[in-house]
Amino acid sequence: MKHKLILLYLCVAAVLAGCYEDKGNYSYTDIPKYVIDESSFGGGSTLSLAQGDTLTLSPVILSEQGDTLRDIANVEYSWSIDYAQVVSRERDLTYVCDSLMSNALLVFDIHDLVNDLHYAQTVYVSVREKYSGAGFYVLGEKDGHTCLSAILSSSFLGDKVDIANSTIRTVVGVYHAENDEYLPDDPIRLHEHNWYGGGPQVMVITPTELVDVESSTFVKDMTGSEMIDGGWPAGMRAANVMYMGWTDVLEDEEGQIYTRIKSTKELPNSEYFYPVPCKCEGEDEPLTDTHIIVSKLGGNFCLLHDDKHKRLLHVSDIKSDSKGEYTLGRISALRHFEGPAGFVPLDNYEGYNLVHCGYHDQYQYGGTGYSYVFIFEKDGQYTVQTCRIWQDNYKSSTLMVDNMAVLSASEDGSHVNLIDDIMRADSYVYTLPYTTQASNPGAYTFIASGNDLYMLDRTAKSVKKYLSFDAPVTAMCAEWFSSNYMGLGLENGKFYLLPMQNAKNLDDSAKILWESPDDFGRIVSVRTKEANGWGVDQF
Repeated sequence: MKHKLILLYLCVAAVLAGCYEDKGNYSYTDIPKYVIDESSFGGGSTLSLAQGDTLTLSPVILSEQGDTLRDIANVEYSWSIDYAQVVSRERDLTYVCDSLMSNALLVFDIHDLVNDLHYAQTVYVSVREKYSGAGFYVLGEKDGHTCLSAILSSSFLGDKVDIANSTIRTVVGVYHAENDEYLPDDPIRLHEHNWYGGGPQVMVITPTELVDVESSTFVKDMTGSEMIDGGWPAGMRAANVMYMGWTDVLEDEEGQIYTRIKSTKELPNSEYFYPVPCKCEGEDEPLTDTHIIVSKLGGNFCLLHDDKHKRLLHVSDIKSDSKGEYTLGRISALRHFEGPAGFVPLDNYEGYNLVHCGYHDQYQYGGTGYSYVFIFEKDGQYTVQTCRIWQDNYKSSTLMVDNMAVLSASEDGSHVNLIDDIMRADSYVYTLPYTTQASNPGAYTFIASGNDLYMLDRTAKSVKKYLSFDAPVTAMCAEWFSSNYMGLGLENGKFYLLPMQNAKNLDDSAKILWESPDDFGRIVSVRTKEANGWGVDQF
């Protein structure tokens, strides 16, 4: 009987279960999954911009199946910096970079409101000062005013400039735009200099004033009147400057030389220029008709061309020599030497005119010596010669000359015509400063004779017409490491970028890499910008 009751209960339970209606909701919905394509964020590279630039990004959003999605319902977008500062809530980003930042994390977030899920993609962003980075300064006269302009591109420091994929930004009249004032009239030249622990500055040299400008902002830092003890001397007209590590040199139109010894390298203009003309060591009369030959930035001396006594002098930038003697700012004559046949002695070139001195090949000799190219004129004939000038066992009071060679004279010293036919009184001469690197084996000196540009190949001892322009060439500069390319300015305001690697073998169609569309006014000086202290200038 007991077993029959249990069986009855089981049967009733089975019947009841079969009659039960499951009223639960078991309808499943797929949760969307989004993928943000990294390639639309720079492919993992840090985005580098200048202050004031506009950053635009259009994220490529993909579904789980790989389909590209544009319009997505029920989502919110946000762009933030370091997950904190929200800069946009639009799908596509348009952001003016008004704040400086270094490797800040830019976060793009998609918020799925239905499922409360987040999908994100990040990229690092650096925003440098407005005009920082590599490029060129261009000094000219435009619309009756001195005009300082900038050409900027991050690609300029590379071995090769890919113009098609480079962003080149030109800012004509950048000094006036940033300072709301014009520079003094009659510009002469530019001189970029660096200071220890800080960035580069560029000085605009005019007869009546020096203006030092911060390179990354183009804001005026200091004037010559503030650099000279007692202010700008009455009647003085400036001609050139040379900044070294500790010693700075100023030249006026009469060829008088003034110096200052900085109290620290950490400030670009510490201490004053002493307003009394300098003398050569061991002499009683101040120097006159003496001119700066600007040498390597950060080097330990610079040369002076004493045209009155037809000799080379040098200014020491070493605190003490091998004997511990303090020599900063000391002006001394080059050590006497004997040269090969036809070599014009640099301690006495009476009867010759020094037309050009350009420095080159610094890395061949390290920090103790630098090579130079000299061009002398006598009776309408030109002598081209090279040599090394170096310190004798770090005795800053003594410079020696060796590795001398004469390119335009035969072994017996007789004259060999190389450049007589192309040189003229107003010719502009420029020697590529860096030519010992494997990437640029050429040893070139360029001679601009009016509208025509000639190349002197010092290795081959040959000269050929290189390019012709529609106005006289007035400025050249190739102060990059290895001198891979050269900026060239014309009297009519045009600027060109010329490739220098293996330049002597280039076809005419490949000799101009880029022409600026801007008019810079009558160009008087071109300088590379922020060349990491490798810059040089020439006489």
